[in-house]
Amino acid sequence: MNNKIFKYGITIGLIISIIGLVFLKTDLLTENQTNIVNIIYKITLILSTIFILTKSLFIKEKFNQILKVVGIIFLLILSMNLLKEFSNYEIESIRIISYILFCSLLVMYISHFMKKEDKKQLDYLKLAFVILLFVGGFLNVMNVLPINLKYLSGGLFWIVVIEMLYLNHEKENGMKKYVG
Repeated sequence: MNNKIFKYGITIGLIISIIGLVFLKTDLLTENQTNIVNIIYKITLILSTIFILTKSLFIKEKFNQILKVVGIIFLLILSMNLLKEFSNYEIESIRIISYILFCSLLVMYISHFMKKEDKKQLDYLKLAFVILLFVGGFLNVMNVLPINLKYLSGGLFWIVVIEMLYLNHEKENGMKKYVG
């Protein structure tokens, strides 16, 4: 059942979002219709993220390590917020700590990628996406993030999702062995 929700929900959501984007760029949508298309896109994005998190072997294999890194970063941010509450000391580095989280996840993913013996096209796409997020986070911390990078990383995200949907479909139909 979950696979059907992912398969059809993401596909239909993407189609509606793409059509909505075309209509939006040609000024054929009213404000209410634009809001509906934005909501559908956000739901599709959330559904796609859940799909990646449930189907990715990296998450399944490295869950404990990821949980430890996220927990440590959460405690750092909590401590910094408590310091800010109990004193006049102003801390502006919460964005930098979030970036440290991305750096940690990048190092973990690259080590996972390097250990993998049978690398497929999807593995390289995921690696490119994670590195692009890392670069985007770094440029954002430095306040020099170009708007085109947002579109490039978003496009790469959707390519990864579509590739994973395709491979998952092949796995369900027994056409090929799924490697994620």
